[in-house]
Amino acid sequence: MAGKTVNPTRMELTRLKGRLKTARRGHKLLKDKRDELMKQFLEIVRRNRQLRAKVEQGLKEANDAFTVAAAVMGPEMLEQSYDMDCRMTLRIRKSAMPKLRARLEKVETLRFEEA
Repeated sequence: MAGKTVNPTRMELTRLKGRLKTARRGHKLLKDKRDELMKQFLEIVRRNRQLRAKVEQGLKEANDAFTVAAAVMGPEMLEQSYDMDCRMTLRIRKSAMPKLRARLEKVETLRFEEA
């Protein structure tokens, strides 16, 4: 409010005190909201780290199993078992999530083309 011309009356003083009180209350509410949003964000980050670790562990186990299978099986048998496994996974995903069927089919088709 510095630099603003203010009438030196009691009514103006009362009005400005009310505005200051409202501004302070609003500022406190915004700080509280910021703090709560930070708590929620950090909880999401923690959950993301847990899920990432779980996925990375699953990928590591799958890679280890694939390495063992590649050592034991020939390349043709390995490719054949991979194709069969992908078809089974696609069927499971379709039955588990019927609402997302069209979207999953597109994603799986893209994955098959890359392989």
